[in-house]
Amino acid sequence: MVKRKRHNYNKNKNTFTSKRTRYEEEMEEEESEESVEGKKEGRIEEEEGRIEREEGRIKEEEGRMEEEEGRIEREENNEEKETESKKEIEGEDETEEEEETEGEEEITDVSENENDQTNNKDNKDRSFVWSHFEKITDDNGIKWARCKYCSNVKYKMDGKTCSSTGNLSRHLKSHMDKINLSTKKQADFMKKFLTQDTDERIPYSDEIFREKLAIWITIDDQPFTVTECQEFKELVKVCNEKAELPSADTVRKDVLKLYNKYRIDVKHMLQNVLGKLSFTLDCWTSTNNIAFLGITCHFVDVDWCLKETLVDFIHLSGSHSGENLAKEFLKSIDEDFNILTKIMTITADNAANNNTFLRKLEYVCRQKEVKFDHKKNNIRCLAHIINLTVQEILKNIKAGDAQEEDELLELVSQEEQEDNVNVEIIPKLRRLIVKIRSSPQQKEKFARRCEFFSIQSLNVILDVKTRWNSTYLMLDRILKLREVSKFIIL
Repeated sequence: MVKRKRHNYNKNKNTFTSKRTRYEEEMEEEESEESVEGKKEGRIEEEEGRIEREEGRIKEEEGRMEEEEGRIEREENNEEKETESKKEIEGEDETEEEEETEGEEEITDVSENENDQTNNKDNKDRSFVWSHFEKITDDNGIKWARCKYCSNVKYKMDGKTCSSTGNLSRHLKSHMDKINLSTKKQADFMKKFLTQDTDERIPYSDEIFREKLAIWITIDDQPFTVTECQEFKELVKVCNEKAELPSADTVRKDVLKLYNKYRIDVKHMLQNVLGKLSFTLDCWTSTNNIAFLGITCHFVDVDWCLKETLVDFIHLSGSHSGENLAKEFLKSIDEDFNILTKIMTITADNAANNNTFLRKLEYVCRQKEVKFDHKKNNIRCLAHIINLTVQEILKNIKAGDAQEEDELLELVSQEEQEDNVNVEIIPKLRRLIVKIRSSPQQKEKFARRCEFFSIQSLNVILDVKTRWNSTYLMLDRILKLREVSKFIIL
């Protein structure tokens, strides 16, 4: 078609050239006649304009012809690539057919004395795909395999691919609901199918992106304003240019939406637990003096696995009295989650306000006809009991009480002023640790001494009142650093 267009174009161009030549000759003859000179000049200008327009049209035609030639060249290149890929597929199909033949020989009773040609034909006919295709022959004698579920889909079975069922197997991916997986060959087919195309991308949507963003901000403890950072916006655009980061206020709403969804899921999960529920709770005060009550639920699921989940994290207002704790606990467990009837035990520390809390809880449970006893259903915190015991032992061996760093620094300064060095070994050790940790300069100085003695530079540990094993960890660490610490003067 391109050659025909090129021929027509050359023919038109030659005609136009001959016309222009004749016209120029006529113009030369007419120029000799002075009587019509004015008219000729007008005709010349008009004809020159027409010639320029015709030349522009010819150039446009040449551009279209070049584009057509480029398109045909690309189509020819694509056809060559398709031909090469078909050859590769035919090679793969032949390999697949050989693998199918080997597998089918293990599960079928075929005589070893049959010739190879008969085996190939029989193996092709025994392939499981023939349960889903039928063989037909057209009027020209060409053999085809037609899908039983698609009336207009058929594959040519003559020529090089006459013994290949690879194309038939690939077509069956669109009819997975029709395939019976009871046979070995069908199971192998499913294995091949499931292991292909494993890198499919999840289609992008604003809803999924915002949900995942809110989860990341929550889990990674990021500020809501992270989405307003210009560098973060550029990073997201590199990953997906369609992604639009929401504002900090929108992120806050998305996080609260996720929280409400999670809370509903936890509620349904706990209400559907077959057995009883046990709870642990403890009060905690943040560094900026905000008090919270944490409630955790423990239960055994249907598979006899011990599970635990955070039920609530309540902002406490007012005093930490037992009645106030009972009020917040009942509001969460009874009013919000409606699981008071499933309560079995409560575990808390041994503070006096928790005893009041348990008695108040028992009183409410009796009114609601829920079985609960403030003594029998209370399991004391074993770690807290051990800590009380260890702290009492430390007092009797003159180890003193663990104190906060600020308090210890004041004691050190007072003792230096009073020149009082009559201190027991463990309290003296605490003062040494506080001095090492008192400033960045002291820490750097201690690290250089560790390097001088070829000792690994480790942070010294100060024990606390609420961790019964912290005194042991403090002593164990200082023993590893004793070569360095003995050069520190209090």
